[in-house]
Amino acid sequence: MIPYLQQRMAEWKRPGQAAQGTPAGPAPAAVAQLIVEAWSAGAARASWRVAGKTPERAEMLDLLLKLGEAPLVERFVREVVAAEYDGSENKTLAAAAEFLGPQKTAELFCALLGKNMRLFHGAGAELLCNLVSGQGRKPAPEWLAALRELAAAAVRALPEIAAPSSPYLDPDWERRQKAKPVDADLVANLLGAARRLNAAALNETAAAAFAARPEVFPPDTVLTPALAMLRRKCGEVLAAEPAFSRLWQHAAGFLLARSELPPAEPTDWAQPADIECRCADCRELEAFARNPNERVHRFRVRQDRRQHLHGTIEGRGLDMNHETERLGSPQTLVCTKTRRTFENRCKQYTEDIASLKTLAAIEAGLPPELQATIRRVHEAVARAKK
Repeated sequence: MIPYLQQRMAEWKRPGQAAQGTPAGPAPAAVAQLIVEAWSAGAARASWRVAGKTPERAEMLDLLLKLGEAPLVERFVREVVAAEYDGSENKTLAAAAEFLGPQKTAELFCALLGKNMRLFHGAGAELLCNLVSGQGRKPAPEWLAALRELAAAAVRALPEIAAPSSPYLDPDWERRQKAKPVDADLVANLLGAARRLNAAALNETAAAAFAARPEVFPPDTVLTPALAMLRRKCGEVLAAEPAFSRLWQHAAGFLLARSELPPAEPTDWAQPADIECRCADCRELEAFARNPNERVHRFRVRQDRRQHLHGTIEGRGLDMNHETERLGSPQTLVCTKTRRTFENRCKQYTEDIASLKTLAAIEAGLPPELQATIRRVHEAVARAKK
């Protein structure tokens, strides 16, 4: 369908050219309208899926812009792009914004962000950032108002962003497979765009939303690198702004609570083991887990009981390996305790200290009331070097 529209556009005379007769066949605008109607109704998506092809929304939107058909551009954005958005359209959407003007852009793009930030949050924040950058340092008043509306729509959608999970558990699982995880770019783009729009209150609202959900916006892997990115772009003056200082304090508090002190190395082989099953095998396994001196235990039991022990060990996340010694009958399940939890904790501690170093490097200019936290951050970093 798109190739046919491209062909009609190439054949059709442009206004102002010398009259040489009208090409046979429908006008490009008529073809475009049929495509938009079919796409909006789902017919185009179904036909493309059967044919094994991917409908290119950006390509179609670009053709509509070249045709200069504002009603079709509006309808395509409202009914097609908003329903299928994944960020691949961002560059063409920025061009569409210039074509549509600030009022219509605010109307259409606010709806688009409201529908799609839940899954395509990073793409939505990138679109906002691109639109803000495209208007320069001093947007015209009507564009400033429109962009602030868009920023507000993006911030309102932050509570809808879900924690990572299997895409198949989501009712919109097919689109979720294309969604990217929450990352530092999302935070930096959204806060940076709102800052350029002089929307301090909006930035504080966004910061509160980020801080309220550490399971979605992890302070160590998302917020800390985002703060570093913003600081590189904006300089020391950023540290005094409430949104930045709030997120810095939130990230520092999270990391200090987990890694202010290095993990203590275990002094024996005991480990917690609250096993709900009270069969004889599980009671024996629990006693072994809690024993501070015994590292290896052998269970000479039949296969079904060995499988039950396998499930208990793995289901409870016990720090032990298990393998079957295939000698004799019944065979023997050999369980050997490990330091896996401690080793994982040491790895996490090392990563947390790296994050605290990042926070220490960007603390200049923070308000005086954070000095106690700043001192603890520096002390934790110095302690880790010993």
